[in-house]
Amino acid sequence: MTELLLQQASTATSADDLSALAGHGDASIREAVAHNAATAPTLLAALAGDRSMPVRAAALGNAACPREVLLSALRGEGVEPHAAAANPSLARDDVLDLMRSENPVARAVAAGNPNLATQDYTQLAADADVEVRAAVAANPGAGTVALMRLSGDADPSVVEIVAGNPRAPLPFLGRRRVGDLAPWQAQDFISRSLPAGAARDAALGRLADAGDEDTLDSLLA
Repeated sequence: MTELLLQQASTATSADDLSALAGHGDASIREAVAHNAATAPTLLAALAGDRSMPVRAAALGNAACPREVLLSALRGEGVEPHAAAANPSLARDDVLDLMRSENPVARAVAAGNPNLATQDYTQLAADADVEVRAAVAANPGAGTVALMRLSGDADPSVVEIVAGNPRAPLPFLGRRRVGDLAPWQAQDFISRSLPAGAARDAALGRLADAGDEDTLDSLLA
């Protein structure tokens, strides 16, 4: 029954259905409603105040979440500011004050925004605080310049976060060992490196036989 309700909460488009599911006692069902792109802004505003942290984070990450709710969350603590800053509808201007803050926690929040300018990400990638650099490293919108800089970061944890970024620079990924990456990352590297055709098919075939010591670049040869 729960799986059926989760499916309904994820795919429903009726405002009445979503409103009913948003009041369900199971937090996972409310979270699915909060993720649903069809959920109304007013309902997302309510879910942003849910007693469950994952539900609040999901609502704040939904592109339809009202701007005033996001701006209020930016002034909070915990996961909420990070979820709000990463919302694709939140503009650069909304987080500029955080980016310029003397508080590294505020700068780390700003670093998760997908709509900063290239120079913003470059500046944050050079931040003295490792949490700020880590937030840039995790941001798929950070861009090649910032991510390439962070791929050589002095802190190994930041480098590993870059490796897990869906937009990790190809030159950096190419030097990684196959065994150090998730299968989807290796496949994505090949798909981004080669046009569809025989060469890509051959590289994917070599991936299936690759050992942990093989680098991704070696699969393109």
